[in-house]
Amino acid sequence: RSPERHHWTGADGEIVEAAFVGVIGDSVVLESPRGKQIRLPLAQLTPEDRNYVGLAEPPTFNCSVTKQSSQRIIETTPFLNEVPPRLLDYTFGAKIRQTSARAYPHTVHAELFVLGQQRIDDRKYMLLDHQTSSFIPRNKNHRSHRFTGAVVELMSYDTDQPRGRKYSDYLLILTDERGQLIQQHASADWIYPNLGNLRKLRVGNFLDETCVRVYPTGPGPKSLYY
Repeated sequence: RSPERHHWTGADGEIVEAAFVGVIGDSVVLESPRGKQIRLPLAQLTPEDRNYVGLAEPPTFNCSVTKQSSQRIIETTPFLNEVPPRLLDYTFGAKIRQTSARAYPHTVHAELFVLGQQRIDDRKYMLLDHQTSSFIPRNKNHRSHRFTGAVVELMSYDTDQPRGRKYSDYLLILTDERGQLIQQHASADWIYPNLGNLRKLRVGNFLDETCVRVYPTGPGPKSLYY
């Protein structure tokens, strides 16, 4: 895909149509529609154009998805001949830290999707959690950000045919003020290409590997939970 063109305004008011190439020292490097490279001092650009340059060269971030869990056992009565279920309480979140040196005084939007699977049918997934958060990387926050969501409860049975639900995958994306992608981190390569479908789902919906909503697999005749 050809680079996006932008209308740049110089100090003399002259408007130049060109694609952004990069920043070298105190100058911005542009490419004209005919392929000629142009250098303009950053100091001579309008505030709008300097903002465009800042967004066009986002920093790099070190990102990780966090996961904490604790287990509870639901005791059954002695009159019921069944294995007590296990409850796993998960709390998901993310840690983000800027690793490049260039200042970036712009808002970064983070979006985290957490997926689970049915234990009796690992071809189907479930949207366990969906979180959004925003920050501006500054010195006062050490150019870092951390956020967590509410507790996600997963129930399972450890029997000859395991039943219940389990944690599976995640997708973490960072976008700028315009909605343009900065970075994406996923535990499986099929998730991000289907982001459009994923964003249409609600927490609790089941989905396949195209992130299209599906029905869960029904329990067997002796199953109480699936």
